[in-house]
Amino acid sequence: MPETAAPSKLQVGVVYNGMTREVHYNPHEQGRVLFEQACHVFEIPEQERGALGLFLSDNATEVRPDMPVEESGVTPGSTLLLRPREVSTGVV
Repeated sequence: MPETAAPSKLQVGVVYNGMTREVHYNPHEQGRVLFEQACHVFEIPEQERGALGLFLSDNATEVRPDMPVEESGVTPGSTLLLRPREVSTGVV
């Protein structure tokens, strides 16, 4: 009978406010889990997370919270951006 290996954790870099931190993830977990881990690493309070999203390096594609991260395009070693979903244009 073959042994079943535990799912290995992969790693991505997450950039928030100019700082990069490494976050471990399982490719089959939901995007919301990766988002929560990223927020935890940066010590973002729960009440401040609602306006934030986790984006691929193209800065336009959001990691969907309701689907596995591998289906959202997250790959090991990639860099993700943790930023507000709505970006201010600076126009008044």
